[in-house]
This record gives sequence, C-alpha cells and structure tokens, in this order.
Amino acid sequence: MDEFSSIRVFLLFFNEQQEIAPYLGTQCGQIDKIVSKLYNEIPRSAEYRTRLTSDVIMGKLDVRGVVVAEFEAVEDIVESKDELGDNEISEETPPMI
Repeated sequence: MDEFSSIRVFLLFFNEQQEIAPYLGTQCGQIDKIVSKLYNEIPRSAEYRTRLTSDVIMGKLDVRGVVVAEFEAVEDIVESKDELGDNEISEETPPMI
C-alpha cells in the first residue's frame, strides 16, 4: 500500500476527455495505417532481395563496378504486430484543442 499511495493520478473532466478522444482516435488511426503499410512492404522487400540475389548469381546483373554505400545494420526486427507495445511511440504531440 505504501507504494501505491505515492503514485499521482491526474484526472480530466469528462468534457476534456470528450475533446481529446477524437484527436487520439485520429492519431492512432494514422499510426495503424503506417504500421499496416510497413508490414505489407516486408514480403515485397524479401521478394526483391531474393530476386536480386538470384539475378546476380545467374549473371543477369553485372555488379562488378558497383560501390556499396555505408549503412547502419539493424539488429532487432519485430516479428509480428503483437510484439508492438503501447509504449513504442517515443515522440508525443500534444492535442490541438
């Protein structure tokens, strides 16, 4: 109980909640569309990589003069939408009311 008594809880009036809810709904909808689009692009990228590798190996694509640019490797890849938590968004925009 001692731990819970030190937690501060901020409550909004119902009319403030009603003003904020549509903004949050719009923002969450936009984020959902972006996430969905990105998940649809993953198979296409894998298919493109496979096709590119095949073309290089089969000699259909000449890569002898290609200069590879520097890039930063990504170590962690999210496997499914279920692994995305509610705390994944690092930047917050205050609601415009």
